[in-house]
Amino acid sequence: MLRSLLLPVLALFLSAILPLRAHAEAQGVDVLAVVKVPGLQADAAAKLAALVGREKGVGIEYTCLWAGVLVFHLEDASLAERADVITYLRRLLGQAGISGAEFLDVHLAPRGPGKC
Repeated sequence: MLRSLLLPVLALFLSAILPLRAHAEAQGVDVLAVVKVPGLQADAAAKLAALVGREKGVGIEYTCLWAGVLVFHLEDASLAERADVITYLRRLLGQAGISGAEFLDVHLAPRGPGKC
């Protein structure tokens, strides 16, 4: 008797919770990443800005050539972990001919209802 009642309740619970979970995972994240590049040159930064300009949802928020600091902002990114962000940004930096980047901070904030 208990088993026959438990299975429909469990099925109802799972059918209600799984779509919510799938919707939450479909939401992207906002990312701020602070990168230090020793010896950053203006031509390399300009090439990087051109590459970033072609990417959807990616921007360079701040650049300081003297200190070699770049701050990237990724909006609604489908990246799940810090390592994913670093891999993605290293690819962009590599395409611009920039190497030796040190990731000082990578902050991922989930998007969704109730988030600004």
